[in-house]
Amino acid sequence: MWRKSFTLRFAAALNFILGSLATLAAVALGWIAANQSDYSGGLERVLFWHRWTGVAVAVLASLGLVGLFLRRRDRPVGLVLFRVALFLLLVLVPLTAHFGGSLIYGPDYLFNTPVPGIPSSTNQ
Repeated sequence: MWRKSFTLRFAAALNFILGSLATLAAVALGWIAANQSDYSGGLERVLFWHRWTGVAVAVLASLGLVGLFLRRRDRPVGLVLFRVALFLLLVLVPLTAHFGGSLIYGPDYLFNTPVPGIPSSTNQ
């Protein structure tokens, strides 16, 4: 049903295009910000992985854009390229975001956050 809806296909393509362009800006601004910050105390490795997974996201998003435009030109390889890039982005974007969260909130932010009503290991 949704594949036949022009409006939904247009919205999905527009979201992918805008998101892909935003990754290029995010990578550039992220490298500038990291060069002006001090990530010591074991966060150098986290910064390394955040930077390079971010670059990988930008490259894959760009390849997905190429696939999207090839698909519009009725090239079958375009759909394959777009879908492969989309699948890999599904894995890399949350991973990159996790590394970014570790830079801001510390390496153990994900599992050491107190949740109301659940006793944490640091409160026992």
